[in-house]
Amino acid sequence: MVNVPKNKKSELPINEHNSDDIGSRRERLVTLDQIRAVAIFLVITNHCFELVYNPNLSTVSCFSLKQQLFCFAGFTAGRAGVPLFLMLTGYLLLQRDYSGNNIKLFYGKHLIPLLLTWEIWILIYNVFLMLYNNTDFNVFMYIRNALFIEHTELIHTWYMPVIIGVYLFLPFVAQVVVKMNGKVLLMLMVVVYMYNFVVPSFNLIQLANHVGTNNQFINQLNLNFGGGIYGLYLAMGYVFNRYKREIEKYFSSISTRVFIFGLGLLSFWLTVLYQLFLYHRGYSYNVWYSFFLMPVIGGCLFSLISIRKRTILYRLTEKISRYSFGMYLTHIMIIYILREKALKISDRSTETFVLIPVVFFLSFATVHLLSRISIVGRWLFLVRKE
Repeated sequence: MVNVPKNKKSELPINEHNSDDIGSRRERLVTLDQIRAVAIFLVITNHCFELVYNPNLSTVSCFSLKQQLFCFAGFTAGRAGVPLFLMLTGYLLLQRDYSGNNIKLFYGKHLIPLLLTWEIWILIYNVFLMLYNNTDFNVFMYIRNALFIEHTELIHTWYMPVIIGVYLFLPFVAQVVVKMNGKVLLMLMVVVYMYNFVVPSFNLIQLANHVGTNNQFINQLNLNFGGGIYGLYLAMGYVFNRYKREIEKYFSSISTRVFIFGLGLLSFWLTVLYQLFLYHRGYSYNVWYSFFLMPVIGGCLFSLISIRKRTILYRLTEKISRYSFGMYLTHIMIIYILREKALKISDRSTETFVLIPVVFFLSFATVHLLSRISIVGRWLFLVRKE
């Protein structure tokens, strides 16, 4: 979710600035801005639904079928945000040249600033929780959070340790991936998908049907060395970049676009109904990124957004893209404050309809205004100069 600077050749994947003309590079950046803008909107949507509806067995059982469908539809749509961000990371970073001194440059320009910024935000979140919960500042909790040995008590903070871990090893993984035969890479991705996505997803049905432990299908392969579930999303983004010309040619057909749209829509509703089925069987499950249809939904959405090379609001889209990391960092606190102090709406669906655009606007405005202070924008939100 870290913003990628615009209009700097050194910030583009190696094959882009070596082979494409300036116009096509700019067009591709606009496309990636659109994906990033949609991704941050979906992340905010997801957290609004999660905090308003708080889906669990006790709450969902009190909802009507219409409310359940609305809850899980919004929640599932929002879940597509993180796959988009991870695919963007793979698209932009796995194709780079990390030979020679480039690993050191990558760490100095990306990993270390990201780590320092996150440490600042861990402190901010601990102070915020102290004020919000009207408790004393817990020094030991802060230290554990800062050392990554205990989860920071906000629902979105799980992502940053993941992306920092990705950045730590990405330069070394990239040097292997770019040399891999395409068919071998595809085969490994299929293995990861089958065992880290399909098997656990099928096992959920077995759990809901009270299948005995001895008869359950449980993955016995440890594929964490291959990047785990998040590694697959990174690899998907890399594949989009590596085969972009073939993919663009493939998407020139209207029938192909209709098929991808239909596949994504079907996968989306099957995911919604899957969760409803499990809840009705007495098993609480809110879809996670390891669900076997999430890569399909994310891949279809990434593809469909990529088709549009430019939108009417492309300048605003570029701004949202630049501020997306800051919006990610600030939006949860805004949701908490609005729900506690400003929005007093009893109807959950109305509250989410109001909350999503308001939180999106306020998080954007907050980052935009604070980023006018150069040092704040640079170190608090990682906003680089245009």
